[in-house]
Amino acid sequence: MFKSDVFDRENSAADEISASLYNFIIGAVLLWGFFLTGVVQHQFAHVHFGWPLMIGYFVSSFVGIMLSRSQNALISLLGYHFIVVPTGILLGPFVNALSPQVLQNTLFLTGGVTFGMMGGATFFPALFLKLGRALFFSLIALLVVSLLSMFFFPGAYTIIDYVAAGIFSLYIAYDYARAQAIPKTMDNAVDVCIALYLDIINLFIRLASILSRRD
Repeated sequence: MFKSDVFDRENSAADEISASLYNFIIGAVLLWGFFLTGVVQHQFAHVHFGWPLMIGYFVSSFVGIMLSRSQNALISLLGYHFIVVPTGILLGPFVNALSPQVLQNTLFLTGGVTFGMMGGATFFPALFLKLGRALFFSLIALLVVSLLSMFFFPGAYTIIDYVAAGIFSLYIAYDYARAQAIPKTMDNAVDVCIALYLDIINLFIRLASILSRRD
């Protein structure tokens, strides 16, 4: 799945909102994104998975990331939908292949890890903010190793999934800590949601892959 730091700029403190409203927007937009993902995923559960679908996903996600660079909250929200909707389509055949028990366990585990990482970032923000550079290079290394294993070491996917799950779990904490460190504007709240949404979706996919192998 696509992953990018969409709020790596330092916006001005103009138009700051209260911390409670800022975090409410983050929660509401995230929940809406996951609800919309679920609806779209259900509608496209039997779509044929292939290169056209992958290319469409990456093009739409790229457009979404570019729109999120705007300092206008509504344009960033539009970019969010350019990421959420194709993600739901892409997840259609993937989730449809999971057993109900694996899906339930994956959702429960993803939610638990997400809240745990956000809680850790709330109490120890300085610790997780130091991980940014290490996580970035770890993600690059993960992509390279994943591509190599696809052609040369197909049996290594289980280990890769565990490592990826760890990286995206830490990314949730890092992005949430950063969210609290930047100016609390409506646009930043939406941008934060894009980063967290991608972290959580990627974690969900890796955990589902791990649990489905055990099933």
